[in-house]
Parts: sequence; structure tokens; C-alpha cells
Amino acid sequence: MPMRVCTTLRVVAGVLALLATGPAAHAGIMLESGNAKAVIDLDEPAGLTSWTVGGTEYLGRQWFWYRFGTCGGERPLDDLSLVRDHAVDTDGDGRDDALALTYAGGDLQVDLTYLLSAGADGDSSSLIETIRLRNTGGGTLDLHFFQLTDFNLRLHAGDDTAETTGGNTTETSDGLFLSEVSVAPRPDHFQTDTAANLLALLTDGSPTTLDDVPGLVTGDVASAFQWDEGLGPGESVLLSANKHVVPEPASLLLLASGSAAAVLLRRRRRR
Repeated sequence: MPMRVCTTLRVVAGVLALLATGPAAHAGIMLESGNAKAVIDLDEPAGLTSWTVGGTEYLGRQWFWYRFGTCGGERPLDDLSLVRDHAVDTDGDGRDDALALTYAGGDLQVDLTYLLSAGADGDSSSLIETIRLRNTGGGTLDLHFFQLTDFNLRLHAGDDTAETTGGNTTETSDGLFLSEVSVAPRPDHFQTDTAANLLALLTDGSPTTLDDVPGLVTGDVASAFQWDEGLGPGESVLLSANKHVVPEPASLLLLASGSAAAVLLRRRRRR
């Protein structure tokens, strides 16, 4: 198991006990760590709708879609019933920085956890997500699960460039800031495209299989990952997604051992 995934699971395990129970929260939940803030909306359209660092916005929207079987279209995760939402302060600064959500319906239960942290430099931030997909029914569940992430670095949607490497990591850059989303286990399919094209695929009423085209794509760009799971009765699978926003020079130090640094160097050679 990659070191980054192991670290993610250890961090999340440390806060799951705090997130295990709690009262229902309001529709727009804000997480805060240092000068980083993230907002998860529970009302339609639900999802992670804001991620700011030092008051600067870096995100359009991030959320999940699912489909049972090979017919029909995908549905947003919030089409399932929200049965639990609980935010908690894990670092003792008096502000919530972690959130647990549980959605359920149609023999599927999805447990989703967010954990926000701010970088010591004041300009970077990380967001760790874990997603557990569980079959609560008596038969095999043919599940197709999607994550869509649309970064708008510094709220400028049209000047970002994105590329997916290794089938599980997408880096987006506007020349000044770099964002990365890395998922595990490796998805069955992925696609780097414009945000509009990817959203259309997930909302057009037809079954979607992402095209595995990595980019480079420039404009209002986004990335999507797809997991195809056959879950037996009571079976579950755990997914993780690590997201980072860093200033472009610092990204080489933060991600020097990862694929983002290699992609950044390749881009600079092309200029």
C-alpha cells in the first residue's frame, strides 16, 4: 500500500471515534483549520462547494455520483437519504475541522469523512476524504461510483491546465498555484476534461464509462474517477481521496517525491 494512502488511513482512524455519534448539523457546514476553510452543502446541489486559503477561493465543486447496474444514468450521492452528519473539532482550536456523513438507500450505505488541515506556510491546505461503500442488502450489488473534482484556482475557471497521471492522480495548475487530487485504490476509469463535459456525462440519464484520456486540458477543467464494484451481501470497500492546494514554487518541495512534481517539470520543459 502506498505511503500516502497508509498515512491517510492512520489519520482518519484517529478521528473516526470522535465522529462516531453526534447531532444533525445545518445544511451548509464549514470546516476551518488555520486560515483554510471548506464548505460542504447538504442541500441540493450538495457537495464540497468552497475551499478557501487566506480568503482566496480555489474550488468550483467536488461531489460523488453512483449507478446500479449498466442501465440508466448516474445519480448524485445526495439522492440517497442523509442519515447522519456530524462535525467535530479534532485539533482543539475551537473550530470544527472534520465532518462525517452517512447516506443510505437501495441496499447501499456510503460513509463519507472529510478532514481539513492548513499548511504552516499560510498559503497551502490539504483535505483528506475517506469513502466507505457498503452493501446492506441480501444480493450482490453492481455498483458504479464516481468522484468529480472541479478546481477553479484563485476563482479563475478558464485559465487552468490539468493532467492525470498513473490513472489515479490529477494535477491542476494556473502557473501560480498547483492543486492535486490523488485517489486510492486505483480507479477502473478516469477522465480529464472540461467541467461542463464531465458534469453532462454524469447528468444525461445514460450510463457513463469514463474514457481514460489523461489530458493535458486547458480551460475550465475538471477530473473524474470511476470505480466499478461488485459487492456481495455485507461487503464493503474503502476509498480515499487526498487533495492539496499549494503555491507553485512550494509544490516542488511538498510533492517532490510524487507524480505532481514530475508533471510540473514536464510542463515547464514544454514552455
